[in-house]
Amino acid sequence: MDNHSQTGMSFLNKNVKQAEKQMMLPFWKEEHRAMPNHIARSALFTPIKKGARTFHNKEIISSRCDVEITYTGLRLDEADADLWMQLLHHFRNTSPGNKFFINRARLLTELGKSRGKESYKWLEDSMNRLHGSISIKSKRYKISSTLLQIYATDEETNDYYFKIDKAIVLLFSNKEFSLIQWNKRKKLKYALSKTLQRHIATSSSIEQSYFYSDLKERFKRSGETKYLKRDLKKACEELLAHHIIFKYELRKDKLKIWRTRITS
Repeated sequence: MDNHSQTGMSFLNKNVKQAEKQMMLPFWKEEHRAMPNHIARSALFTPIKKGARTFHNKEIISSRCDVEITYTGLRLDEADADLWMQLLHHFRNTSPGNKFFINRARLLTELGKSRGKESYKWLEDSMNRLHGSISIKSKRYKISSTLLQIYATDEETNDYYFKIDKAIVLLFSNKEFSLIQWNKRKKLKYALSKTLQRHIATSSSIEQSYFYSDLKERFKRSGETKYLKRDLKKACEELLAHHIIFKYELRKDKLKIWRTRITS
């Protein structure tokens, strides 16, 4: 085994032991939700149109150049991201490997959805989608897991119980996660606004730049840049209205935004 591999294994073993010792996700305030940076920066969750979802088979997901993400499963959207973050939020005081119970009606209410038949069907479908397998390889470690390790439904109590894998907890180590302003997120109408909010949250920099060519790849967009800029303008205006950003500029080759600070 070469030195690089030994270093990587040493880091992994150290953090696995740390995660097993802590056995819980890090703490964040009630008004926040959290997502590991490697996932938040990637195209794992994207703004997609309603209709049939494509199935990915060990597809490499667009992300930063210092990490490789491979995913197998149905394509995930921002509503799936909301559900996953809400489940993580409830699970943050529970040890990996232990079951967590949550009422389905309560979960729908927390997500701002009705309790009708269509909402329950969406919830069931989304829980199933979160069983897709994901592999993340960075310079320091490699994990293979699922976003949800297991879940089941108790039809009598209308409860779900679910588990989160230790590998998912590992992604939160070394403070490698982003805080999402939850109440503001629930007010966002456009999926692209939510996608931008996630990307913005991964950096502590007030001023940020995103090249249109990179955004096209991350958002799975084709077509002329002018249409992307049109949609970005609508999304940025919404982020501006909810004080997630306080300024933006659509320049010739990139989007520049100025984010508002949040406290952890």
